[in-house]
Amino acid sequence: MYSKEAITRSIEELSRGVSEQLKDRVHAGSFFSLPLDEFADICDVAELSIFIRGIYDNFNIFEELIGLESLHGKTRGSDTFEKVKSCLENQQLDFSKLLSVCTDGVSSMIGTVAGNVALVKRFLGRPLLKYHCIIHQESLCGNFFVMIPFVKCVNKIRERGLNRRKFREYCEWLDMEYGDLILHCEVRWLSRGQVLNRFWKLENIVHDFLKEKGELPEKSALLCDETWMFDLVS
Repeated sequence: MYSKEAITRSIEELSRGVSEQLKDRVHAGSFFSLPLDEFADICDVAELSIFIRGIYDNFNIFEELIGLESLHGKTRGSDTFEKVKSCLENQQLDFSKLLSVCTDGVSSMIGTVAGNVALVKRFLGRPLLKYHCIIHQESLCGNFFVMIPFVKCVNKIRERGLNRRKFREYCEWLDMEYGDLILHCEVRWLSRGQVLNRFWKLENIVHDFLKEKGELPEKSALLCDETWMFDLVS
């Protein structure tokens, strides 16, 4: 059995080794960008995650998390900027290699006067490419092109009690493992995986049931599209 002190020293050595490897990787890059994301943890403490996305001379791309900074007070653009600046200085990164910053769309990040990106540009003293809401746009596209047709199918069955009872009887007659669909709700987004999993197991039954009743919603042909169905559960 190892002592607590020995385990602590081992963890610290591993941590230093990982940090040194990270420094070597990011320093070897030709240019890099900074994706930034601010969120609140379960204790309502604002956390700023700082990623780096870089490219080498041979055009290979790397992505790493280089910092997770806590903001216990205010979360103004100047506060997040100081955290970003401190993180880059601790990693001994060359600011001249910074080409772009990607953030969410809040004013503290993209404000033209005191936003984080504006302060970074002022600090560098040169133009800087800026992007925002890319992750949110991907999520929105996913909801529009994938989730909406699926939700319409579920709602056709769940919105009326008669349809739901007949669907449950249909599943029972076919001796299915599950006898009902789970209602999807945007507020309870963590349950989306369970809702999709249930729909995936009953998708043939859903299609046949709605087709028999003549209530297939618009774009219902997607239920027969294997590519769309795999995107649905991915």
